[in-house]
Amino acid sequence: MKITRVEGIPLSVPLVSTEPRQIWADAWSRQVLVKVCADSGVCGVGEIFMNTSSYGPYLSLIEELGRHVSGLPADPNAVVDVLERRTYSIGRGGIVASVVGGIEVAVYDLAAKSLGVPLHRLLGGKRRDWVKAYASLARYKTCGDAEKVVEYALGRGFKAVKLHQHGDEVVECVARIRGDLGYGFELMVDLNTTLGRRSALGVLRKLERYELAWVEEPIWPPEDYKSLGRLARLVEIPIAAGENEYTLRGFADLVEEGGVSVLQPDAAKVGGLGKMVKIEGLAEALGAIVAPHSRPHSLWANILVAVHFVSTLPYESVVEIPPTPPVQEPLAVAVEFKDGAVKVPDVPGIGVKDDGWFGLYPPKEGEALDYHSR
Repeated sequence: MKITRVEGIPLSVPLVSTEPRQIWADAWSRQVLVKVCADSGVCGVGEIFMNTSSYGPYLSLIEELGRHVSGLPADPNAVVDVLERRTYSIGRGGIVASVVGGIEVAVYDLAAKSLGVPLHRLLGGKRRDWVKAYASLARYKTCGDAEKVVEYALGRGFKAVKLHQHGDEVVECVARIRGDLGYGFELMVDLNTTLGRRSALGVLRKLERYELAWVEEPIWPPEDYKSLGRLARLVEIPIAAGENEYTLRGFADLVEEGGVSVLQPDAAKVGGLGKMVKIEGLAEALGAIVAPHSRPHSLWANILVAVHFVSTLPYESVVEIPPTPPVQEPLAVAVEFKDGAVKVPDVPGIGVKDDGWFGLYPPKEGEALDYHSR
């Protein structure tokens, strides 16, 4: 079975908004999928991480790299080997890694569909039928708005919630949420690299009393692992990071130098599922765990890749999903959610349709999301 076609599909699937509305909702309404087809007529899809104002760079690179894999066997490892060797001189991360990963995941989906098995079977098979999920909130204008959405997520059955409030405001929000809603659920905070080295220590020390499961990417720049390590040694909150790392050496440095105990690779950013598997092996050897990253506007394609992956881990981990489910049209079968967990799909492939719904969400240009703007 050989690859015959690689196609980039620009989409504008709206983030299913909450009430109150997220302030990032408009910027989080653009996505790119990769569709890879074989001479057997079977196709697979993979999702790409997009955060620019234009689809052009992604679609151009998909077209360019697609020419290099056309005619290759539909083998994810062979495809990645060719693409990484073709692209190493223009970068090992960013858009390059995202496009390589999107193509690779699409080939995984294609291969699993061809065999008539769910994706997790190609990763060694699931160890559990249900995977824990946490509600990843976007950012809200006020702590009161954020608290309302936390309460909504808990009402939907989530047992864990992550905030994206920033700066000193996050301390006020966490204090308010714990004071009003209690400690009967896990709470995480993602600071999106918005703090300096000194201010991060002050903020995290104020947060220590609130029993957080982790604080994510507290300092700028994200690759300052020495400062991150000093911070991790001075506070009692676990540090999570990795969504902006791309190499195995970098993930090792996050743990050994940066003091990170929760690694967060994203198949749509890091270069695909094969890289995710290697990172998990590295994490286990270094005493860390993997909890995959997905942005709150991810489509089911990337979310379900994380669900399949986490179902195969030797320990219980979590996946990141929005408090309101993404649109349902892409799904091959309805996703079951109960008691804060997602059921692992057992349909062939990832569990996402490779046709018949793209026209519902035509692409719309817009501004890129800037986490550091207020």
